[in-house]
Amino acid sequence: MAGLGLVLGLPAAPAAAQFLRDGAPGTPGAIEGELRGLHTPGFPPPPDEPVIAPVPETSWQSLQKRPNTANSRAASDSSRPGAVNPKAPPANPAPRRLVTSGARPGELTGMRLRDASTAGIPPLASSMIKPAPGLPPVNASGPRHLPLEQDPYAPLGIRSGGMVFRPGLEMSGGYDTNAARSATSRKGSSFQRLETELRANSDWSQHQLDFELRGIFTRYSAVRDVNRPEGDARGTLRLDVSRELTLEGEIRSRIDTESASNVNLPAGTTGRTPYYANTASLGGTRRFGRLRLGLRGNVERADYSDLESGGVTTSQGSRNLTGYGLRLRMGYEIVPFVTPFVELGADKRIYDESRDASGFARSSTGATLRMGSTFELARTLIGEAAVGYTDRTYDDTRLSRLASPTADATLTWSISPLTTLALRAQTEITETTIAGSSGAIVYRGTATLTHAFLRHFTATTTFQFAETEYQQVNRRELQLIGGLRLEYKLNRMVAVRGSYAFENYRVNAANSSYQAHTLLLGVRLTP
Repeated sequence: MAGLGLVLGLPAAPAAAQFLRDGAPGTPGAIEGELRGLHTPGFPPPPDEPVIAPVPETSWQSLQKRPNTANSRAASDSSRPGAVNPKAPPANPAPRRLVTSGARPGELTGMRLRDASTAGIPPLASSMIKPAPGLPPVNASGPRHLPLEQDPYAPLGIRSGGMVFRPGLEMSGGYDTNAARSATSRKGSSFQRLETELRANSDWSQHQLDFELRGIFTRYSAVRDVNRPEGDARGTLRLDVSRELTLEGEIRSRIDTESASNVNLPAGTTGRTPYYANTASLGGTRRFGRLRLGLRGNVERADYSDLESGGVTTSQGSRNLTGYGLRLRMGYEIVPFVTPFVELGADKRIYDESRDASGFARSSTGATLRMGSTFELARTLIGEAAVGYTDRTYDDTRLSRLASPTADATLTWSISPLTTLALRAQTEITETTIAGSSGAIVYRGTATLTHAFLRHFTATTTFQFAETEYQQVNRRELQLIGGLRLEYKLNRMVAVRGSYAFENYRVNAANSSYQAHTLLLGVRLTP
């Protein structure tokens, strides 16, 4: 939601989605990391150190005298024939022999030995290792035991300067049944796809710095003017000023393309048109016991390239705009890991040109009120959910006020150690160039289910829907996207991926609906 995105500054939503709907979302065959807006990793905390089992007791050997009881009874009975003098030594004394017993030496003599730890004797490190006068204390801790590895197939990354760098390269190819996403000239084509990626995370004891660079280029063999360049750049910094105060900043940049079937493009447009979106935000959170107060401001910028159709260049400068937003949140932790909150936001959108190609002044002001909660239940259900109301008014009195209830949620459910379900819902108000329409309300929903059959073999299925309703005009769009991706890791560096995706786009207008199916197979390298 453009309005909601400016108000909320949701870090997971692409900046471009604040100002326009996705004309042709997703890279062909894309699932999770390849579908736009689906990208969320973490590192589970390291497990506790393993408990070392005690060494089993070994048998002790000792010399023990085994008396000859038969000779003793005979010697003491003088009435029996052949009785011997009890004071005389036996004729054949019993030899001493080595006896093996499971008892400890002290048990043979009646004295029991105890371990130092159970006898109250202090350990060696505290009783015998003493530093010389004037020297620092001696660290006599026991041997360090490394934690068990969570994922033996996870890339180790490259450590340098307190950062961990994780580069990636993916080369793939496949077939798309409708490369241009066209409703009238459907044509299939094979394609090649190259993706490069670099992620970095700080390894500091305090503060946190993360950034990500991602570039994708898709080239179609049988269809012209539909090649797709895509790029994302993101950087976030968290400063832990104190235990009660945290400051956060984020910068995002994105390049993508619009399909010729996008309703915001002039009729007769061919090929794909690039656009650019940039976002910067800064905020902080202050804690007063269980009370949380947060304030965040953001600036967004959208630029659209000129159109090339039939040798004629058409400017899209009237669509370029800058947005400013401010959001205030107050939350109270009623129980550990459950914090209800109330959020109030306001934003302003200013177009570079006072009037668009149809003569409408589309600059506007918006306000949003939300109520919800963040929670973490038994470490299996983590997320945030909220409902609210958004309202937007336009400078042009001919454009009616746009208002709508909102529902937003981001949930991650760990069904089992092998299965994870991620759910996301979002409501937003997007801009449009349709004459007489103030904008469109978009309802989005995404479900991603990931299951690990083996540590190195996972399957991910994704379903996404988006419903767009334009105001003051009779136009309604419904988009359904689904797919399945399989990934087999040969080792830490090499993985084989295969995916299938379908897209169904329905509009209540003639010659506007289309379908597409995509197959993709590739290899991913993570040095």
